[in-house]
Amino acid sequence: MRELTPRRSERLLLTADAKVRAESGFSEPATLDDLSTEGCSLTVRAGFLQAGHTVLLRMKGLEGLLGRVRWVNGRKAGLLFERPLHVAVAGHIAQANPRVQCQRLN
Repeated sequence: MRELTPRRSERLLLTADAKVRAESGFSEPATLDDLSTEGCSLTVRAGFLQAGHTVLLRMKGLEGLLGRVRWVNGRKAGLLFERPLHVAVAGHIAQANPRVQCQRLN
């Protein structure tokens, strides 16, 4: 069993639209599920991401962020940013994209 290491920064829960482009040039929409200054977790439609690959993450209003895929579980993946975000930028993104809670309809 893998030993868990403590996070270096707070994870901010959110729901944000993004686009991910792989080294191969393949690009698709993604949804950010959480964000920290060092990285994020996201969900993609096709599940094309592979651990160890470098990707470009784009969100509306921000320049592209290079990141390395650290883990993949089905269509979900975790990225480690090449350059950390400033804490104010991460906070602004999270505030502008609050977590959307799905409710079951009767």
